[in-house]
Amino acid sequence: LSLKLELAIYADASVATTYINDAIFESPSSTVPWTFDTLVSAPMITNFSAPVGSDAMTITGSNFGSEVGLVSIGDDAAVPFNFQCEPTSWTETLVECTRPKLPAGGYVLRLWIPGVGWSSAAPDLLWAYTTLEQVEVNGDTISAGTAGVLETGFGGQVQLTLRGKGLGVEPRNMEIAVCGEPCQIIEAVNTTEAVCITPVRRSTIIAEEFPAVYPVGSLADHAVRFYTDRGMSENFLAQEAFTSSV
Repeated sequence: LSLKLELAIYADASVATTYINDAIFESPSSTVPWTFDTLVSAPMITNFSAPVGSDAMTITGSNFGSEVGLVSIGDDAAVPFNFQCEPTSWTETLVECTRPKLPAGGYVLRLWIPGVGWSSAAPDLLWAYTTLEQVEVNGDTISAGTAGVLETGFGGQVQLTLRGKGLGVEPRNMEIAVCGEPCQIIEAVNTTEAVCITPVRRSTIIAEEFPAVYPVGSLADHAVRFYTDRGMSENFLAQEAFTSSV
């Protein structure tokens, strides 16, 4: 689809010449009249307020119109593919809405005006942050602000549940790490809950983190014993002791 305009797009009460698919409409005689009645000022967002801890958001600007439109959170050109802030009040210069639950990140904020289209984007991004409120493993939980320790084996493969805000909506768009190792995400629930399977902790990492519990000398003793009992080289078994799973 190609569009050619003889006159400026902002011309007042004038006819523009349009060509659709040059291969079909090759001559200037194949025209479609296009009348511009009046100039329309574009809707502009000048500022917005989204207090932390509240779902309410206020957007200020100009030329929003009197008809209720959409408040779009995201940069997709198609309105349905963005998050939507539900309008509660709409005037020419001010819009109030209720924000949805958002995954952590920065978002473009725009208005969709009926009969007009997109407004300008807000001058700043709308930011959503991750807040961890509770962690659960093996039926035991620790809440934010509460001291405690959740324990599992070094072998991993234990289901870990995180609850809070901004946690994501799809496992493929999230990352969770336990002691620096990836925790395999198997479920994400509406940005408020994520479930992952804890990773295996290898003995070389454990020995480095807890030298008082697993001194290097004790591993060497085991390596010698392996050599005697199994007939394998001490070097191979020492390496195996530092790389195998606990």
